[in-house]
Amino acid sequence: MMGIVQNQKTIGSRRENTRIAAKNPFVRATVLISSLAVLGAGCTVESLGAVPQEKEPVSETPITSYVSQWLSLHPNVANAIKWQNTPADNANVYTPPSEGNKVAWQNWTEGQKNDLDQAYTEAYAWFAQGALGGPPADSQGLTGQPVNVNPNVACDYCTPITSVTPSYMWKLYVSHVGFSLAAEITRQVPWSIADYSEESLRYLFDSTAMGWDIFDSVGNFYSMGTYYARVPANRSDNLPETPFAPPMWVYSFLKESNLIGPSRIETIGNTLEWMRQNMVHFNGDITYQNYEAVWQYRGYSPLSKIVYGTIDKKSPGLGVRHWTAGCQGSVGFLHEVLRVANIPVQPVWVCGHALPYFLTEEMYLDHGDDPYDTNVKSSKVPILSLLINEATYQSWFSPDTKVNVLDETSPACLNLGRRASEIAAIQGVHGFSIAPLRYSSMRGIY
Repeated sequence: MMGIVQNQKTIGSRRENTRIAAKNPFVRATVLISSLAVLGAGCTVESLGAVPQEKEPVSETPITSYVSQWLSLHPNVANAIKWQNTPADNANVYTPPSEGNKVAWQNWTEGQKNDLDQAYTEAYAWFAQGALGGPPADSQGLTGQPVNVNPNVACDYCTPITSVTPSYMWKLYVSHVGFSLAAEITRQVPWSIADYSEESLRYLFDSTAMGWDIFDSVGNFYSMGTYYARVPANRSDNLPETPFAPPMWVYSFLKESNLIGPSRIETIGNTLEWMRQNMVHFNGDITYQNYEAVWQYRGYSPLSKIVYGTIDKKSPGLGVRHWTAGCQGSVGFLHEVLRVANIPVQPVWVCGHALPYFLTEEMYLDHGDDPYDTNVKSSKVPILSLLINEATYQSWFSPDTKVNVLDETSPACLNLGRRASEIAAIQGVHGFSIAPLRYSSMRGIY
């Protein structure tokens, strides 16, 4: 009760501060967060009415208290926030991380928690400003084209992998976590993460769903994406093929493209429709050299390059296209784009190809290339008709939904892209234009 009395006095005595805060969205958002902390976890933005003020300057406002209070009321979310701080196996970079390699949010250092609080505060203030767009970079030095420190980045014919420094990975990870929490708490989308399953929350809040801490001859770095030649046995260990991007920029793309719908499934559908209308399967080999020619980046295809389009230097006559790196790149695109709207996407590997699993909806595409298949592009069939449910996945691919389908001679392989084929039959169109995957002859090198 003392906190409430003190806060009421503050509200009544600082009209000038309120006027200043109203002109400064960052101050307004920061003050509002601290006020929620004083009033208690049960208080909501709607119940406050006016914007209360604190005596202390913004830099001294104890933002931590509110983030901690909210997480204490949602232990399932708090328990999902985990940072991998040690490699799984110094002798084998393909060994999946275990729980022993992670540190749960509750056990983070004060500095780490402050970093999360800062990421949350910046996202909160940005939402208060109207979630305005901007270039694909932010105040933390995040970018859609991070410096690739992978040891093989100079090898033209090696299979591309994007790897980043530990400090960059930490900033990238904590920025996404803070953004997801701010989007939830400020109700930026009409759904909530509060009742998500453990696995759904993992793909939003566990750093090992973004990249793995790797120890190599050159030292420690974090590697993103699942390497085709070393697909893990379990689906939960799959990584999306994307270098990621600042979450504010990604959300701006969703908002400005009107992709956020009244429900998760409609938002998924809108995103798939954007892919149908815009994306084109890239040409050439999966090598650093070819990726640089297509996206002008030696690593996974940057999100901004897909969204804005690029000219393939091998075929400049084709003009600007929204090239995507096949099924793996498209699943990576879906993972990164939808996660900022708090819709988790799990990459699944079947017979050397990738497909997305929309965890909260328990729905799949039967191939990551489906949305921009020529037959689908030319059809008027609703894009959500491409989705298959869990039972269909089990019938077509594997009854065990915990594992990847690694046997490339399995009859299950014939079901890749089946829905696109069925749409073609409905439309009276036959044949496919999806380019075959061609991997580097040096794919044994991670």
